[in-house]
Amino acid sequence: MGREKNLGIELLRILSVMYIVGFWHMVSYTASSYPLGESVFFDRLTNILLGSFVFISGYFLGARDVQFTVRDIRSFYTKRFIRLYPLYLVALLVFQFVGLNKTITTTKAVFLSAIMVQPAPLTLWFVTMLLLFTLLAPFFIVLLRNWNSKVFWLFVALLLGGLYLYNSVTQRIDVRMMLYLPVFLYGMAVSVNGFSKNWKKWATGFFLLGVLVTSLTSLVGSLSRNNEFILQIPLILGAAPILFHIFSGIPISSPRLISWVTTLGYTCYCTYLFHRIIYQGLLTVYSPVYVWQQVIYVVVVGLPMTVLLSYGIQRSYDWLVRSVGR
Repeated sequence: MGREKNLGIELLRILSVMYIVGFWHMVSYTASSYPLGESVFFDRLTNILLGSFVFISGYFLGARDVQFTVRDIRSFYTKRFIRLYPLYLVALLVFQFVGLNKTITTTKAVFLSAIMVQPAPLTLWFVTMLLLFTLLAPFFIVLLRNWNSKVFWLFVALLLGGLYLYNSVTQRIDVRMMLYLPVFLYGMAVSVNGFSKNWKKWATGFFLLGVLVTSLTSLVGSLSRNNEFILQIPLILGAAPILFHIFSGIPISSPRLISWVTTLGYTCYCTYLFHRIIYQGLLTVYSPVYVWQQVIYVVVVGLPMTVLLSYGIQRSYDWLVRSVGR
């Protein structure tokens, strides 16, 4: 069983990826001195959009009617392994080859342990995390289908508390995993049980609390980066379902728009995996001198080239899978 594709939700997924690829990461490939990473607004916006993507991932995984049988578990993992892991492995190896990640980091990422034992790979940490969440998804799906909602969220709170305490002592876990795990499980819970009666009040409350807390922490400026991430959990838990609800209600009926959304959605995975490699390659071929030229070059040439090449990579991979499966 699965969910019908809602093009509004797909649009939110595309916007989340394109924001990262076409803005957040793109700026680092120009000589612009504007420190986006130090901007509270863009930092929070980035986490909200990534959180929305994670929410959507949990929502669609939660729609799977998975039971703890050998057949169900094998089918669940086989489909996702074939669709996601080989391309992820190729990206890891290319990052390693061009020197973006160290050998130990790549090795850990291959086994999806890099997010639990730092350092996580540059950029690909997000995919590593999502693959780890996918690995754990059947366990959480079964809990959601069999446990009372309050019991489940108590379990999640205890799990997060345990991870936080463990990380306080060891500093091994990439804290971004703890930031996004709750919203992933929330998306899964919505898929399994639907939105609760008062979800809008809860989401608004979480969002406002998150805005207040993160605003205060940015003024104080004495918290560690890890604690800053943890304190953004309410912000993301509030913003992601609100954005999901808004975008899921957007009517997309124009054939041309449907085609664009479908095509861009198809390229999203490879676009995220390979955009840094493509940008780096383009700047190796030609690197403009002035900042305004660099921005134009990366936006006008780099981003479209990334999408086109990513589309070609995904199509070629799908053809290869079909050929092998015949």
